[in-house]
Amino acid sequence: MAQWSSKQANWFSGSKPLAETFTPTVDKLIFGELLNAPVDPEGFICAFFQPNIVVDSMGQTKEVSQEQFNAIVELALRASALPDTGSFRNTWRVQSPITSRPIRILRFKRDKESFKETSVYGFSKEQDILEEPVNGFTKLPAELMELFGLLDETRENYQKGRENAEVVTTIKKLLEAGLA
Repeated sequence: MAQWSSKQANWFSGSKPLAETFTPTVDKLIFGELLNAPVDPEGFICAFFQPNIVVDSMGQTKEVSQEQFNAIVELALRASALPDTGSFRNTWRVQSPITSRPIRILRFKRDKESFKETSVYGFSKEQDILEEPVNGFTKLPAELMELFGLLDETRENYQKGRENAEVVTTIKKLLEAGLA
C-alpha cells in the first residue's frame, strides 16, 4: 500500500483567486492534466501558466505562491522526463481489482509546438504497484505519484456542468494543439 505525501500538499487551498482577467495562451502554458474516464471521457483537471497561475477543473483562475508553483512545475518536468513506457499514450498502468479505471493524462510543453504526454491508468493515492514492470519500475514512479496527488486538489469542488465551459474548452484546445 502506498502512503501518499507531499511537502506541497494543500497548495491549492492556499492559492488566491486571480484579481485580474486572465486569457490562457499557448505561450504562457507550461503543462496541463486531462482526464479520460467512463463518466467524463474528455475531462479536464487543471493547467499551469506562467508566471504562477493555475486554472482548475471549474475554469477558475488562481494565483499560486511562486515557491509552490515552481516546486509543482519542477515535479511535472521530472515526471515528463521519465522513460517512455512503450504503450499507447505513454501509459503507466496501476494495479486495480476494478476495470475501466480513469486515465490521467499529463501534457508538458516541450517547445512552442509540441507536448510530451505521460499517462497513468488507475491512479490512486493508496496504490502504486504497477500491473507489469516498466523499464525496471515495479511501482508508479514517485514523481507521478506525488504530482497527480497534488493536482487532485484542483478537482475537489468539481461539479460537472457548472464549470466555465468557455475557459475549459480553450485550455483543452491549447493542450491538444501540440499533438496534431
